[in-house]
Amino acid sequence: MQHATLKDSISRLVIPRLDLDKWDDSSYKSSIRELVTATHVGGFCLFGGVPESAWKCMEELQGLTSYDLLFCGDYEFGLPMRMDGGTSFPHAFALGATGKESNTFHISQSCARELFSIGVHWNLAPVADVNSNPDNPIVNIRSFGEDPVQVGRHVSAWVQGHKHVGAWSCAKHFPGHGDTTVDSHVALPTIDVSLETLHERELIPFKEAIGAGTETVMLGHILIPELDSELPASLSPKAVQLLRDMQFSGLIVTDALDMNAVSTLELPEHPAVMALRAGVEVLLMPSNVEEAIQAIEDAAQQDGQLTQHIVRASEKLGAEVASVCARQRATEKQFDINNHRKAALEASKAALQWQHGYPEQLPLNKYSNIAGLAIVDEKDVGYASRFFRYLSQVYTTDCDFGFVDHSINAEDAADLSVQLADAECFVVACFARPVGGRAQNSLDHVWQHLKNIVGTRPCVVVSFGSPYISTPNEWPLLNAFSFSEGSLGSAAVLLAQNS
Repeated sequence: MQHATLKDSISRLVIPRLDLDKWDDSSYKSSIRELVTATHVGGFCLFGGVPESAWKCMEELQGLTSYDLLFCGDYEFGLPMRMDGGTSFPHAFALGATGKESNTFHISQSCARELFSIGVHWNLAPVADVNSNPDNPIVNIRSFGEDPVQVGRHVSAWVQGHKHVGAWSCAKHFPGHGDTTVDSHVALPTIDVSLETLHERELIPFKEAIGAGTETVMLGHILIPELDSELPASLSPKAVQLLRDMQFSGLIVTDALDMNAVSTLELPEHPAVMALRAGVEVLLMPSNVEEAIQAIEDAAQQDGQLTQHIVRASEKLGAEVASVCARQRATEKQFDINNHRKAALEASKAALQWQHGYPEQLPLNKYSNIAGLAIVDEKDVGYASRFFRYLSQVYTTDCDFGFVDHSINAEDAADLSVQLADAECFVVACFARPVGGRAQNSLDHVWQHLKNIVGTRPCVVVSFGSPYISTPNEWPLLNAFSFSEGSLGSAAVLLAQNS
């Protein structure tokens, strides 16, 4: 094999990040074009943008090369997870809460159709992690639930929904990121479980995904000492062997290699090299693409076995990419977004759960004046605003709304008390949820300030985020398990109508 051919084979296994919001920057655009024309990377993982510009960008990049580019992204609840546009489907936990795998299958189909319509081939979903630890800082409502069997059924349904359309799915984060208290975007989590527990809990959904025919499985940046005491699963030959022993013959991909869980580790070789040595076939988002490719080339020139693995992986990936790209090009590019929104709304409505039954404080329409308070970080204010807009549409009398976060103090609470003095009933919308790289803050003092504001007046809480938040016992709690458009709208309707 000639030098250039080896480098091309290596490059095709690398999927860099593409920030669509930066595409209008000439310098950034030039650097991305260079990755295609000179480096010959295999495709891109998309972030930001809107569907229309995303499609044009991908079409332009594809026009630069004679081989098929693979485009992917994290669209666990649809395009809005990364883009500004498309249908906002319920989060996985909400789909699991409906108790019907048919909901998950139909939502998965709709999601895949929207991806294919703009040129995305590969969805880095579903999350196959079992949310067995309520303190998990990153999985939470991204998981289908707490029970391995239930999660497995919904994971299987999601995979089948994507296969029905022709798009790729990706079961992640093998061998299971559910029982962690560390966010792998920040540091390397360790899961101290026995191999027996791993097989009885974590691996069940992955077995279901494999049985359903998922095309890819993502290795998590997770250290499981009972499996490999030295390396995270994403770099571990033992993790790869475990996955192959489960009869998975598809493509194995790393989680993003720019995450702190691996990028800050002291390793004997470049993490991209170590991942390939372990048997991984696709390298997602290395911090420095050219540096990773060069490190792999240098290592391969000294190691015939590594070279052979690279060539085999490149040929395997190339054949699979050609197939999925052909399916995408042959698929109808239009879709009925109204039907998708209807399906999303129905599934979101089915997921709503009162913790202790329909409360006597409702419906809201029996009050002449209500107030809404949202517990929300600055980045999520848009979700709270939409919920309040829906609430104002179904509640037709006087209403006032306010926003608070973990920084609320006594002075802020006093100001809100004055502003909301006329309210006869309160709705507290809580958007607390795990976000990659975002610190989790205690809400205890927030609840105390809100209790001082509300006093003895009726109040209900709606959680659009984590189902594990601790709320005042005297306030009824409605869990939506999702902050999708359908969840926001269906919760507003439920609060205003009779049970």
